[in-house]
Amino acid sequence: MSMNIDFTERITEDFAAIGVAPPAELVALDELLALLRSRIAADPHAEIHEEIRGGKLKPSTFEKRLSDAALARVLQREAQAQHDDLEPTIGRQRRKFLHDSGDSIVASLRAPFDEAVAKLAGTLENLAPDADVTTVANVGPSGVAAWEERGKAVAVLDAVKAIYALLVDPCNYGATWNGRRLVSRRAVNVALFVAEARDAADLERAEALRREGWAHLVAAGFELRLNLVSEAERVEQGAHAVSEQAEAEARAATDDVDRHRSERTAEAWKGFAESAGRAMS
Repeated sequence: MSMNIDFTERITEDFAAIGVAPPAELVALDELLALLRSRIAADPHAEIHEEIRGGKLKPSTFEKRLSDAALARVLQREAQAQHDDLEPTIGRQRRKFLHDSGDSIVASLRAPFDEAVAKLAGTLENLAPDADVTTVANVGPSGVAAWEERGKAVAVLDAVKAIYALLVDPCNYGATWNGRRLVSRRAVNVALFVAEARDAADLERAEALRREGWAHLVAAGFELRLNLVSEAERVEQGAHAVSEQAEAEARAATDDVDRHRSERTAEAWKGFAESAGRAMS
């Protein structure tokens, strides 16, 4: 089984975890792959082994059973060759579909994402973002209910994040900008999931909070929004532009201070030289 087929199967499972039907194109490709695999899965000798062990195989039917198994083995070898030839094509078609359909797939996930965020925010009324089992027990039944609701919401958000990571790598849906990768399987940029950030430091803070957990990000007051890659790019570039502007203004202010200091020093030396000249004359 190829790695490319593996990842597409995972993305289908993530759709199921969210409760959203995967695109029909993916379902059709799943069915093609299942059919290919079913033709190579069975052992033509399995039933013969069982009948021999159970004393059910008769000499009168043994030769025919062997002939049938031999024919099945020949057909299975051909099925294996077909599988090995066609499975990579299915994988390539899956990646192409996911690449081309990235925007529409992300858009289809926005409703369950928003619903999960709202449920997660509701749990903060009873449980702090870093609540543990002991805290839940102390709060009582309302804490238990909030804990269960938070678990379900986080599972949906994690599944959305997993789908996004697989869309981008290896499907190359909006994978890079400014020469760097936005998303990888190890880390998903928080700009995909927030409406805005005040500046680069605020974006870094949001990323750190997201690594602690979705509840921490919501509790800190960040507005969560599932962005297309193009929208996430604007969030990140906007945050960095604010920081770059502030840094430029700070440098300009420092330059002004240095210039004024140099001018005052030059004037002082000029005055000193003039005073020294008058004294010598």
